[in-house]
Amino acid sequence: FTVTGLVSRENPITLRGDAEGYAMDAEVAISVAPALIQVAPAAQTVLVGGTATLAVSRPATQMGADLVVSIFNSDDTAVTVAASVTIPQNENLVYVDVTGLEAGESPTVSFQNGVSTVAQATVNVSGATVSVVDAGDGLSVVAGQALALNAVRAGGDMSAALTVSLTSADDTAL
Repeated sequence: FTVTGLVSRENPITLRGDAEGYAMDAEVAISVAPALIQVAPAAQTVLVGGTATLAVSRPATQMGADLVVSIFNSDDTAVTVAASVTIPQNENLVYVDVTGLEAGESPTVSFQNGVSTVAQATVNVSGATVSVVDAGDGLSVVAGQALALNAVRAGGDMSAALTVSLTSADDTAL
């Protein structure tokens, strides 16, 4: 028969076996060590309102059972992340989404199975940005002519309309 380690513990777990009609019960102490977990990348950037992905993996030689991994976030005001993830039996990789909430923060997202943290990543939260860029005609215009420009945004709610207000450093020239 086999037993499956589910969650690491500091002290060995006693496993007892008995059978009807036998005078002696069997007893053995089994140590459950932390699973080997890795997270990549070790540093990830996410925009406010955006989502970034962390890859959580275990060695291909340790895929014999589902592995529940607890997730801890050092700053719930900066990012949101699930409380746990399960790496299914016969799989060695899952993805965890992290959503940015507050720009300028760099919380640590830690992963553990049982008693010790085995992997962590720093998530850097950047603000959403808008930039005005060349639409293909260069950044030069002849007096009396029009110049096409594009507004490009990164982060924020991409499903909502965006109004961009433009101002010129010299209203008499442009």
